[in-house]
Parts: sequence; C-alpha cells; structure tokens
Amino acid sequence: MNLTSLKSPQFRAYISAAFVAINGTWVQRITLGWLAWEMTGSASFVGLVAGINFVPAVLSGPFFGVMADRIDLRRAAILAQFAMIAISVLMLVLFLAGLLNAPLLAIMSLAAGLAASAYPPVRMALITRLAPREALTSVVVVTSLNFNLSRLIGPAIGGVMIAQWGVGAALGAICLAPLPLVLVLWRLPLAAPRGPARVAHGFITEMRDGFRYAAENTLVREAMWITGLSALAGRGALEILPAIADGGFGRGAVGLGQLSAATGAGALLSAMLQALGHAPAAEALKVRSIWAALASCVLVALLGLSQNWGLSLLAVAGLGFCGTLVGVSLQSGIQLTLPDALRGRVMSLWSLVALGATAAGAFMQGALVDIFGLEATLLGVGGAGLAALLLPRMLAGRAE
Repeated sequence: MNLTSLKSPQFRAYISAAFVAINGTWVQRITLGWLAWEMTGSASFVGLVAGINFVPAVLSGPFFGVMADRIDLRRAAILAQFAMIAISVLMLVLFLAGLLNAPLLAIMSLAAGLAASAYPPVRMALITRLAPREALTSVVVVTSLNFNLSRLIGPAIGGVMIAQWGVGAALGAICLAPLPLVLVLWRLPLAAPRGPARVAHGFITEMRDGFRYAAENTLVREAMWITGLSALAGRGALEILPAIADGGFGRGAVGLGQLSAATGAGALLSAMLQALGHAPAAEALKVRSIWAALASCVLVALLGLSQNWGLSLLAVAGLGFCGTLVGVSLQSGIQLTLPDALRGRVMSLWSLVALGATAAGAFMQGALVDIFGLEATLLGVGGAGLAALLLPRMLAGRAE
C-alpha cells in the first residue's frame, strides 16, 4: 500500500487539517455555481463564474512559483489561507446584506481565485518537505486521496446545506473551514530542502529557468500537453454541472450536489486504487495518463448523449476517475524527476496548464451550450478531444 508518507507526524497533521479546508473549497465551488445558475439560468454565466475563478492562477502561477522557491513556505501558506478567509467573509457579508448580484458574484469568484492562486505552488513545494524523499510518490497519492475524499463529501454537504438551510449557511461554513489548517501550519516544522542548493538570480531569470526546464524536459512537456487536453474536455464539462443538473434534468441544488458527489466518488476510487498499488516508473505513469485522457473524452460525449439520470451519474463518476488518474500520474511523474530548487517553478507551470485549460473549457462549453445545446456541445468537445490526443501519435507513427 502506497501510504508510507503517513508515517510522518508532520504530514499526518497537515493532511488532516487540509481535509477540512478542502471540503470548504468544494462547498464554495458548488455554492458559486448554484448562485450563478439561480441568478441567471444561463449556462454561459455558470461557465464564466467557474472559469473566472481559475484565471488568476493561470496569470499569476509562474510568479508564485518563483516565490515558492524563494520564501518561507510555511508563512506563505498561512498568508494564503488568511487571504481566502477574508474573501469568503466579504462574500458572506454581501449576501446577507442583499447586495450580491450577478456582476458582483463574478467579481467575488475572481477575487476568490486570486486569493487562492498563491497556494498551489506553495502547497506542492511544502508537502514534499513533510515526509522522507522515498515517500514522495506516497505524498502525492495521499494528497490526491485527501483532495478527492473531500471532492466526494464537500459537494454533497454543500448541496444539502443550500437545500436545507440556504446559501448563507454554506457561505458561513466556507469562512470557517480553513481555520484548522492555519493552526496546524502555525506550528509545522519543515525539513531542509533536498537536492542542489538554489543559486540566487534575478526574479525574471529564475522564472525563465523554470520555463526552460519545462520546455526541454520531454516528460514535463508531454505531461502538460496531456493535462491540458484532458482538463479542457473533461474538467471543463464538470464545471457546467449546474446546467446539467437543473437545466438538463430539473433536479436543483440537490441534483447538483449528487452529480458533484458522483464526480468525487469516481475521483476517490481512482486515488484509492493508486494508493493501494505499487509506484510505477515515470514513463509508465505517462502511458496510463494517456489512456485515462482518451477515456475522459469518450465520457464527455456519453454525458452529452445521456437522457438518464443514473447514466449521467456514472458518466461524471468516470470523468472524476479519469481526471484524477491523469492528475496524480502526471504529477507523480514530474515530482519524481524534480530537484527541490526548481519544484515550485515547474509545478506552478503544470498547475497553470491544468487550471488554464479547465477555465478555457468552462468558458467555451458554457457558451456553446447556450448556442448549440447541451448534447451537441458535449459530443463535439469529446470528439475534438479524442482527435487532438490521437492525431499527433498517428502522425508520429507514420513518420517512423
């Protein structure tokens, strides 16, 4: 079982507190999506609110990646959590005051994304300093397991809270969720950096070094291509679930929670299977991710064709499974090859691709649903994703 990282008390403390915080993140995402749909009934606006949440991470990812290689990771993580709490409190106040309309909701989604954008590069550098290097793959797998368990629980909690007690209760829970993680981070000791010591250069030079490493390393370059296509099709479709749950099936916030929880169940199963298995080599991880990305595109098309609620639940569960398989496999493969001195910069670029493609997928699919309808959009996106993944390999095979 690939759970050796849990032998580290520092990692156990972090991952337990992070579980609560991530549940709050998923409650926030389902709440934003539901408010966007409830206010406008527009799939385009749902896609806008979802996509705009990722834009700051795309634009600022390389900047924060350089910072993660330069600064105190523990302090940076605490500051990022406080920024997220501040935005959540402001959103709650606006809602309770009756001031939260559609334009302000989009602005708050952007602000929440900006506050959260500093954390992923810091987190991906920080977690590798909480367990021995030989447990690095386990760290990635357990972190994914934690994330996807929250992905199963958080949306279901959010859907029930909205249906039973209203949006205000969900927004209040979002404000409180990061506090346990702040308390743990406050006292968390970190191991010294591993690998060659970082040689200090100018900010732009260090950013350029991260880009150069990603461009010249074949595994990193291919991982970003696969990640981007998988996120554009599969994760983009998952960002318009409010339009599917209520617009397609008329099942309201509870239906949205069920679809989101089904996504989380598939993702959790994927993470558990990877935790139970052995740690494959980086090349094997890449091959596994290619097959999962292809399956994601097929499932997007199936979701478009489905007229049955149970089949739709299975399709989104499959998307959660495949998306996690792609993410964990490729992140593990990259992390295994990285020196600590470059970890923040390169992993921030991988996050940039994953989040940027998800944002683009949400924008594009939301707009296309309003123009062409749900079925045509998902069929087209799934087919285009398959072609984009297969065509380069077919051309490479002919060239050989």
